[in-house]
Amino acid sequence: MSILTGLMFLAVQQSRFQPVSPMPSLPPILMDTFLNAYQGPTKQVCKKYGLEGRVLWIDATANVERYNTEEKIIALVARIRESGFNTIVFDVKPLSSEMVYPSKFAPKLLEWKGKQLPADFDPLLPMTREAKKNALNIYVSMNAFCDGHRLVNRGPGFERPDEQSVLYEPSPILKVGEETLDVATKPEEGKVTMSIEPLKLAEGQVGYAIPCNKRGVMLAAEATLPKGGFYVQTVGALSEKLKSLHVADTAFVIDSKPNFVRIGLAQDKQYPLMTSPTNPSVRRRLFDLAREVITNYDIDGLIYDDRLRYSGLNGDFAET
Repeated sequence: MSILTGLMFLAVQQSRFQPVSPMPSLPPILMDTFLNAYQGPTKQVCKKYGLEGRVLWIDATANVERYNTEEKIIALVARIRESGFNTIVFDVKPLSSEMVYPSKFAPKLLEWKGKQLPADFDPLLPMTREAKKNALNIYVSMNAFCDGHRLVNRGPGFERPDEQSVLYEPSPILKVGEETLDVATKPEEGKVTMSIEPLKLAEGQVGYAIPCNKRGVMLAAEATLPKGGFYVQTVGALSEKLKSLHVADTAFVIDSKPNFVRIGLAQDKQYPLMTSPTNPSVRRRLFDLAREVITNYDIDGLIYDDRLRYSGLNGDFAET
């Protein structure tokens, strides 16, 4: 055996990813034995007290057809127990903020991608009952500061724009002396574009282009575009103004101006329609929903899956 072959054989033999069977009733899976062997404080506590969480998560929208009748829930929970899980997390408040159970504070999820959830059926009641019957822990999950799904435009938050997160979305501008020019990504009336391609005008259309070097310094109109250079150009009525600003060896200054936009109208296309965590109505509704589910259902706990946060680094700039 060559040295190279021997090293490759040794690497395979010592691979940190090995097949293990955490669930005896299911086929083995590859697990990271290095991390599994790490005895951190959490693992030490769990080992000392015999704690082990084998959790199955039931997503509200992706699994509508798996829990939309009592018979399906009975069979599902029995299979969860037989598979070796000891905990169920049932998602009751998905991104759309349509609850899977009948709520006094939010609309009910009735359909998702053609899969129906009957209006008079409350899946959380049999889910909690069957979990207890099968000696399983049952937790409910909610998306916190989210009140709609922007991909499909569903959710009560679209009807409550005053509660939506307000994002800071800067718009690019060019400055020349005291003049400010709005910048667009493609030619449009009233704005300039920055492009390495020369301006192409339709028949009868007016426009103007200023060649610049890579530092934004204007060149003579007839100059060849240097390496790294670009054109500042526009079409329509702004052409005459841009032409009047064209002074060779004068530099454009690239800057931005602030825009504050509610997330329902924002360019930032994250899927959750986030609400403002500082809004009293938003916080009160979350407490009402938490109190409602804890009071009316025999659950072991409540999990905020995600969105227990601001919408992002550019939010929240709401007045409340």
